[in-house]
Amino acid sequence: MMYLKTKKMKKLAYSILMLATAFSFFSCEKDLMKEVDEGDWNMERNILTLQLQNQIGPSEIVRTKDDASITISVNTNGLDFKAVDVNSIAVSYDASTDIQVGDKLNFDNPEKTSSIAVRSKEGKELEWKVILKPFQSDLEGTWSLSQNLTYGWFVGTDGVDSWAWGNWHEDMANVIPEAGFETDNELEFVLEGVTDDGNLFGSFTNKAGPDGKYASFITSATESGEPKDFAYKFRKVPVGEGIWEHNLETNVVTFIDKDGNESSSNPLKLENGKLELMFATPWDYNWAHYNPSYTLEACHYYYYALSKK
Repeated sequence: MMYLKTKKMKKLAYSILMLATAFSFFSCEKDLMKEVDEGDWNMERNILTLQLQNQIGPSEIVRTKDDASITISVNTNGLDFKAVDVNSIAVSYDASTDIQVGDKLNFDNPEKTSSIAVRSKEGKELEWKVILKPFQSDLEGTWSLSQNLTYGWFVGTDGVDSWAWGNWHEDMANVIPEAGFETDNELEFVLEGVTDDGNLFGSFTNKAGPDGKYASFITSATESGEPKDFAYKFRKVPVGEGIWEHNLETNVVTFIDKDGNESSSNPLKLENGKLELMFATPWDYNWAHYNPSYTLEACHYYYYALSKK
């Protein structure tokens, strides 16, 4: 009997202890939520995101104590610096600002700056400097060809095997003389805006040079001796005018001709006013002959070597 009584007392004590712990826990939780709701702890006055009209790329947000700034690159073509639209804005939890989506910021000053004040819940204010940086596309402008169209070909499995052979820098005019007509051409890119995905886009013009001609890719140097047009491989930059789109993440430019046909480059190589505009081509060599055109069939890529004017 004594044993049973002692056991019951232990259970009772344990139950009381658990109730006390639970009461203490819920009391603390209630106090904690009260503190959160009152917001006395919250002094944050940050701008988390800001998107402006014609913005290109992400905002550069920098804050050191009370020194806060945001630098934003924009396409300034047709932009009214006195009234630049705010497309989106987000601030710290429970903070507030007088600037809302659809409002306009004034950058009509030599420094191209504006400001946004952000207030914490407790009323402390921080002024953010917004710096507008005109964006200049490295691709925009007029480019001239600095050499004949060049292509790379090989016969083998991967161009690395000891038995494979080829040439990575073959002058196309050596096989198709009419390909040299392209050498005096100019390629002009005009920046017009940015897509919802953050890609640059605009118009291009592939201008014929003084000879008034574009490259022809027809050759009779085939196995049968019959003419063959290799434009399916080498006419990646359309004749005349069209639309271009530059993916800044992949560094690939896509050309769209007047009929809606698209061709995309390899990643651009652009440095010091020199541009290598390369395109991959289908490898369709059939091993049947060794006439001059077999190097065109064995071509893996070709490129334009361009210089900025």
